[in-house]
Amino acid sequence: MSKQCDISEIHSTACKLRRTSREIMAFVNKLLEPVGVSQSQADFLYFLQQGETTPSVIAQAIGVDASNLSRMIRHFEENGWVERRVDESNRTRVEIRLTEEGKAFAKRVGKHADAVHETLDAELTDSDKEALNRVLGKIHDSMQRGPVHDWPAEPNEK
Repeated sequence: MSKQCDISEIHSTACKLRRTSREIMAFVNKLLEPVGVSQSQADFLYFLQQGETTPSVIAQAIGVDASNLSRMIRHFEENGWVERRVDESNRTRVEIRLTEEGKAFAKRVGKHADAVHETLDAELTDSDKEALNRVLGKIHDSMQRGPVHDWPAEPNEK
């Protein structure tokens, strides 16, 4: 038996997800503005506080593409907040780490990020957060798998 779905309800949910995502990003970027970083840059700093790692691991963890991450690394290098290190056991592997100045900057950014998290967290119970994470995980996994149907090719218009 095939699963029937109400397309209008799914469309409404998708629109709500996009709108909420945009609103969260605008809110977060406004709260991070005093320290001069975007949400992606704050995520980058937060992730690097856990220790040095490769650009590909960072990109996967914070959800940015390689070219954006490369620009971000370069920007943070120019400010003296991160440095690249070639892995001596594998010369093709480069690792990124926070400098001491970068660790101090990351703590400053973290205080602003904490305010963001507290604000976003204020309305949600632990049960809400668990349900939201579970549902968003399912949506993410579904998008990673791709379409459920092979859609017919559109005829060429002349």
